[in-house]
Amino acid sequence: MNEQAKNYLKRGFLSLEEKNFVDAESFFEDALNIDAEFSDAYMGKLLCDMLCTTEEELISLGVPVSDNNYFKYAKRFAESPARFDAIESKIRDRAREKAAICHKDKNDNIAVLWLERIGEKDSDYGRYYQLSDYTDSFTSLDFEILEKYPVKAKTFLNSVKDQKLKQLFIEENQKYMQLAQAEQER
Repeated sequence: MNEQAKNYLKRGFLSLEEKNFVDAESFFEDALNIDAEFSDAYMGKLLCDMLCTTEEELISLGVPVSDNNYFKYAKRFAESPARFDAIESKIRDRAREKAAICHKDKNDNIAVLWLERIGEKDSDYGRYYQLSDYTDSFTSLDFEILEKYPVKAKTFLNSVKDQKLKQLFIEENQKYMQLAQAEQER
């Protein structure tokens, strides 16, 4: 490994520590001009691109990076591509955590967006959050909703493989049906 490229890399990461993304990116580019297959320099450019100072910050964002060219090159030229698989996995886990937090806070439409970012909008949880958002917005008697919702719920329950989620949804569905019945009796 070229010593000059290593020095540019060090300076790039020092600039990142100071949140000086412009200088950091310039140093990483200088390192790549010396060694076009310098994996860590591509990772540095990715961090600059995402306005993160560390890999932990990048993971914490929960935003997928697998389609980012800097990430692709960093993984391609890495001695250990498994490190990058782990980063991708941690990012997916973080996005799922954020979706669960949004669901708990009754922001199911945002929960669905988090799952959509990682390509899991149509997963069991994605569909559950979509249906939860649909029922959370139910505040008055709406016959169209009442007619459509049980059909959607039945379709969802038939396709759910996660038994814990299935039980949770059954409980939520019962609450919804009680609310709908109370509205009808008014």
